[in-house]
Amino acid sequence: MLLAGQGLGRPYFTSPGVPEDRKAALRAAFDATMKDPDFLAEIAKARLEVSPTSGVEIDRLLADIYASPREVIEKAKQAVRN
Repeated sequence: MLLAGQGLGRPYFTSPGVPEDRKAALRAAFDATMKDPDFLAEIAKARLEVSPTSGVEIDRLLADIYASPREVIEKAKQAVRN
């Protein structure tokens, strides 16, 4: 529970209520960028590491986090307080 957010990394997000077609377009553009040879060459040149997580995977991670049982959330809160 305490480390669940690490899978999210540095997510890009937009406001709630974005129409599905626009959300799909944004996700497709992000996914295409992560595979673009010029982008990847620049990343390699800058000696950076990029390990993208798809929007679908982010949705799954968030659903798992929000589905956490209340007792797990309470135990996590106690662990942080101590």
